[in-house]
Amino acid sequence: MLNYSNNPLVTLKNYTITLTPNNEHLNVNGKFHLESNIPLTDNLIEISYLFPKQKVDKLFLKKSTKDICFPHSPELNCSVYENFAFIDIKNDSLFSNKRKDFSLIPFTVNFDINSYLENKNNYLENFSDFYLLKKQLNNIQLKNQFDWKNVFIEDKNFSSRYKELNILNKVIFKYKNPPIYSYYPLRMYIDKSKKRKFNLPILYFQNISTLENIGLIDKDSFQGNLSFFNNINEKFYSYTLEKSDFDLEHNINNYWKLDFSSNLFHKLSENVNDFSKAELELNFYFHERNRKELVNLIFYLKDSNNEIEQKDIKNLWKVSFHPEEFNLDELVIDSQWKQEIL
Repeated sequence: MLNYSNNPLVTLKNYTITLTPNNEHLNVNGKFHLESNIPLTDNLIEISYLFPKQKVDKLFLKKSTKDICFPHSPELNCSVYENFAFIDIKNDSLFSNKRKDFSLIPFTVNFDINSYLENKNNYLENFSDFYLLKKQLNNIQLKNQFDWKNVFIEDKNFSSRYKELNILNKVIFKYKNPPIYSYYPLRMYIDKSKKRKFNLPILYFQNISTLENIGLIDKDSFQGNLSFFNNINEKFYSYTLEKSDFDLEHNINNYWKLDFSSNLFHKLSENVNDFSKAELELNFYFHERNRKELVNLIFYLKDSNNEIEQKDIKNLWKVSFHPEEFNLDELVIDSQWKQEIL
């Protein structure tokens, strides 16, 4: 039986839905990052995919053995649940005919409790618990995901194409801007000025509400991964950061500085030849006012040697962070920070 003191809560943090052609079918692999205050077991949640001419339902989610996610609070659980399904493309004109624009096609994913468990009193404590959990799940509904801004297409020509969706190619649906949960007053700045063989940033953290330091950062809680992608955005290498790969300093001017070690490049170069595309994920805890808060950051790293990209410096580093995105440049940093940090 599920044990929890508060009403059940389930929210969707992120998701990825991959459609891969396979003869007369499309293989569907959905991965859903679910955060909850109750333990979610395999087969508790079912989802359905609703297309204009067919419905694929009774798909039960199971916890992924390869993917992980981090809750925005230590009191919550976060896990990646996935499902596999097939879409008939031979008898469905929506998919059998090549289309150049999928943006107008409604495509819905619905969440619910496994209907076979509804009457099992030994699983949920009472009817009200079941009703509240069911209501939470029913509120998670993904609509109109055939939007070119949400879609990445892998094709055999080793190029990325948007807007023109060819269903014969592999299609990946994602959030436009994956929500990254963090403690609201925390501000982060990025320094890209340091010349490196690989363009990892220097990070600065400060409490935006009081201009004080953010309390004690627990270096031992740092977890991070670096993933590298080829020119068709396929991940070819992933590296888990070690404590020796970065230095964390607390400055008397009320900020924390995180810098990556010079040896990290040499470690990576043993397995990575192309550093032009990478993704960096960092997770750590800090303590403030008797609270323990989790910070979850994702960086999308791009090669800045291209002249066209250099013209738009703000787009070279994409920092997913709540509530805003910050870059260390003339537009967002005040004179105090320029004097004290730079």
